[in-house]
Amino acid sequence: MTTVDLVSSLLLLAVFVIGTTTKANIGALGLLASFLLGSLYLRDEDVSELLSGFPISLFLLLLGVTYLFSVAGSNGTMDWLVGATSTLVQGRGLAVPVGAYTGAVFLTALGAPSQAAIAVLAPVAIRLGRECGIPSFTTGLVILLGVGAGSFSPVNVLAIIANESLANGGIEPDPLGLFAGMVVGNTVIATAVVAVQAVLLRRRTPVEAARPVAVGVGGAGPAGIDRPDLADGPDRADDAAGTDTAGPARAPIDLPVACTLAGLAVVLVGALGLGFDLGALALGVGLLLHVLFPRPNSTDGIAWPIILLVCGLMTYIGVMQRVGTFDRLGDALGGIGSPLLAILVICLGLALISMFAASPAAIGTGVTLAIPLIAVGGLPATGVVIAICLSIKLTDTSPFSSVGALTVAATPEEDRTKVFRWLLAWGIAMIVIGPLLSMLFVVL
Repeated sequence: MTTVDLVSSLLLLAVFVIGTTTKANIGALGLLASFLLGSLYLRDEDVSELLSGFPISLFLLLLGVTYLFSVAGSNGTMDWLVGATSTLVQGRGLAVPVGAYTGAVFLTALGAPSQAAIAVLAPVAIRLGRECGIPSFTTGLVILLGVGAGSFSPVNVLAIIANESLANGGIEPDPLGLFAGMVVGNTVIATAVVAVQAVLLRRRTPVEAARPVAVGVGGAGPAGIDRPDLADGPDRADDAAGTDTAGPARAPIDLPVACTLAGLAVVLVGALGLGFDLGALALGVGLLLHVLFPRPNSTDGIAWPIILLVCGLMTYIGVMQRVGTFDRLGDALGGIGSPLLAILVICLGLALISMFAASPAAIGTGVTLAIPLIAVGGLPATGVVIAICLSIKLTDTSPFSSVGALTVAATPEEDRTKVFRWLLAWGIAMIVIGPLLSMLFVVL
């Protein structure tokens, strides 16, 4: 490890320590660290170049999506959607994460971008889950796992990158094998998550089980009765009704709700079917609806702290990439003697990197590094690619990735801090657990 690698890593550690032990925003600390590291090792770069790693597209995506759903929440559309979908659930709380996972796999398997699938599913599913006693973290996590499974269908861009990287190295890819392996891996983990949630729900007392659930957004029913018992995350799942619940009849559609539903349909068709930029389209529709149907709290749901956190940290990661820290880490991982051990270390390194870096880049890099090891060690190519992709996607659920940040942003404001912390803890745990589980595909 060189001096610059040590300094950049210590700065990153300091950003996390200060950001988690104080009220300072991690993104603001990341911007400051960008200037500090850049002034030491990128002295030829001016301010605009130091900030060139600022993720403009991710900023637009987070702003547009949270703006649109903030407007939809303020004019009653989210209440209506939760009420409408609650008739499908009919009080079976565990049907929410199961349905959300299935929907995420289906959308991404058809080729929809991961961010679009999250934007479509998470805002409604998370709110509906809360009303049925399912913590926001559980619903959000299974959606992320579903996206991780479906994103490797043969028509999705991530699978195309993995298969083309393998083919460019002279090894015949197995697109269906990769897709099947990713579905199996993510489904096993999602099933475990839902099973743990089911155990927690069964621990309710009879009084809690009989308590009705009011359908509304942000834990409040139409009468404005708050539901703080649903806002405390997985450790409070046993305090909420999860079965035999029924919400009140939903209100008829008024003009603002009808127009907002039409706007959401435009965003859905434009982003998934016509290939328009999701962030720009959501921002445009959100602005139009805000102008047509202004409400005092129309912009309260914009996740400014999350936007600053993710974009500021990504800016610092960009500086780390330009000083060469990640390149040297990849070279070190590729220099290990034992092919099987080298694959494991590559998976560990990529799992760490993918908490912050984009999945397409991590997948392309990981498969390329693994090709010589596959040839020399006689390892199964499909198993190795599955292990690499699964390791990457399991930590891609962190709140610093675009899909993780969108999930946090789609969570009702009172739950965001808790969901952020749980997703961060999950991502950190998956740095080690994910590669170890993924190696089973290589061994088997």
